[in-house]
Amino acid sequence: MPPTKPATPAPVWLPELEPGPHAVGYRQQWFEDPTRSLFDPSTGASTKRPLLLSVWYPSDAAAPDGQGGQGMGVDDYLRVEAPGAGAWRERLARHVRKVRDHEVFDGEPTDALAELATMARRDASWAAGRFALVLAHPGLGGSFSDNFVLWEYLASHGFVVVSGAFLDASGMSSAINWDPATSIADLDRMFEAAAAWPGVDADRSVVIGHSYGGQAALAYALAGRDVLGVVSLDSTIEYANPDEPWYEEPEPARYLGARERLRVPTLVFHSGGQSTYVEGLTRSDRSVVVLPELQHNDFIAHGGVLRAVYTEHADPKVRAGYVEVADTVRRFIARTTSASQAPEPVEPTPDNWTRLPAEPGPPELAEVLGWIRELGPGAAWERCASHEGCAAESQLNAAGYVLLRAGRPALAEQVFATVVERVPESWNAWDSWAEVAAERGERAAATERYGKALELVVELERSRPRSDNAVHRARIERLLNELEAPSG
Repeated sequence: MPPTKPATPAPVWLPELEPGPHAVGYRQQWFEDPTRSLFDPSTGASTKRPLLLSVWYPSDAAAPDGQGGQGMGVDDYLRVEAPGAGAWRERLARHVRKVRDHEVFDGEPTDALAELATMARRDASWAAGRFALVLAHPGLGGSFSDNFVLWEYLASHGFVVVSGAFLDASGMSSAINWDPATSIADLDRMFEAAAAWPGVDADRSVVIGHSYGGQAALAYALAGRDVLGVVSLDSTIEYANPDEPWYEEPEPARYLGARERLRVPTLVFHSGGQSTYVEGLTRSDRSVVVLPELQHNDFIAHGGVLRAVYTEHADPKVRAGYVEVADTVRRFIARTTSASQAPEPVEPTPDNWTRLPAEPGPPELAEVLGWIRELGPGAAWERCASHEGCAAESQLNAAGYVLLRAGRPALAEQVFATVVERVPESWNAWDSWAEVAAERGERAAATERYGKALELVVELERSRPRSDNAVHRARIERLLNELEAPSG
């Protein structure tokens, strides 16, 4: 039997979790991705891929009347605020309710949670300042709000959490599928949108996921995205057959292989599997936390709070385990995104923790990006060049494109200019420097730089005739013709 509803709204909050100094705001934003088209067989129309962002953020508790937002109950997280979005909005709303009823009440529809209040206030004003960004990916078949207690907790402590709906690649199903390519593209769009918000410091970003979402978070970082840390909540990689691990098969290995590329700290939770995959992330500083009292969905609020506290399945051990997850995640993200370089205090390692320090090796893109942010492009070049195995030109060139994609064209401009200064004979350096000028609408600068790139690639083509040089020359000539053509 479900519990009797309280006469007055009670907050869905665990007293063991001490909230931070901020009130919590919540809002949704939807838009269409202009880079991906979908075909809707129900209408025969071609549309752009819809993206729904759910955002938890630090708010101002002392905001004037009208800016403090509207109080929210648990059922408000079932709403999909996407007016004019068409049929996919209704499909997604049905899916979100189905997920909640399944994960909390074993599939039985109920209004038992209707009177429970949350910490969040819809459309509240943002607190002053710029806050670190947390990109969140749910698991297979999950929903954007299934870990809302953790997202509220992080927002109260000064983090902006952005979770997505992650429709399947066709856009017709609201259930999240195993599709890292789609997940990475959606996370890119989420990052780009959040980076444009005044209250977000996109240079301090981490990615977190539950179940398949944990795999997607790892794949996102392994793909070279500019994040400072990864959190995996019971990704299920830990339960693979160690003799024939599925993640070494060709398709998963495209996204989860080459584990030495991961250079940022990683926090991994599971309930008792094995850590073979994590042990292979040898360039990452890893913390592994084992919580055998938790089942798979207990790592998210649907299982660890709503089911474990507000149903007949209430379990104090699960509740305590969820509190440990939330507090550990908060401390990890705070440490990972901190601008302070002060040494961390040495703390005893709990019995259920394993710490695996990163092994030394040549720096890769994530580290080079960190040097650029911390020291500037010139010093980053010198540091990279001083490391054996660090190809400064290619690494800074790649870093420039990451920054350009992340909405940082001014810093990307500085990076490409540094590469040209160091290797002025490189046609590729001039080509990249021209591209950022074109991206910024600086036609004269782009024309001049493409002209220099063309001069160098023609010279190279004469001395070393190769088909790829001819391809590069033809592409640059086409871009120059487009730039020199009359506008309008």
